[in-house]
Amino acid sequence: MSIHRRYEWSYRGHRFCCEHDWSEDDLRYVELLSHDVRSIKDYSYFVKNEPFESEIDDLLEDILWVAHERLGFRSRKEGLDCAVSFVQHLNYYKERGEYPRYPSETLMDKGGDCEDTAILMAYVAQKLSYQCAFLRFSSNGFLGIGSWGHCDLGIAPNEDEGEFSGSYWTDDAGTKYYYVACNGRGRRIGEYSGQWGRQARVCPVE
Repeated sequence: MSIHRRYEWSYRGHRFCCEHDWSEDDLRYVELLSHDVRSIKDYSYFVKNEPFESEIDDLLEDILWVAHERLGFRSRKEGLDCAVSFVQHLNYYKERGEYPRYPSETLMDKGGDCEDTAILMAYVAQKLSYQCAFLRFSSNGFLGIGSWGHCDLGIAPNEDEGEFSGSYWTDDAGTKYYYVACNGRGRRIGEYSGQWGRQARVCPVE
């Protein structure tokens, strides 16, 4: 049996859609994989160990191609912006506890909570050759092991593109990661509302 999904999103004033069939066996398989985490650093595991990489890559190619046909991308950054918009248009589902999903799970379910879409966006950003980092915010100002708070992604510009604009956080090496609201429809890279505060733990995806 297959799971048919139709994805719709907006980018630069245009509406786009693409469709993809997933296998129910694939969904059952990925649900049985380990989903245990002890800290935000463990999120990199879900990016690097996606079991259905080729399927997601095919879908990503379709997403970018359907937009490129109409808009004619002139830079890799435009493709990244379009991919950000796609992820932002997935549904937000609040979960109980800390249960991060693999990118394929989020796509099969057409959404997830903040860390799920951040993990998916990290996977996509790396496929587009961008360095990225998870940003963990905490409303009480504590960013220890047991403090999960809100999670989003930061993306570093490539050297040939110059700086992005807007809000960013830096890691210990001084790399600037510009904020991406993975659940915030219509927000550009670097556009941060400030609702989570200014303190964020930066964990580069390794």
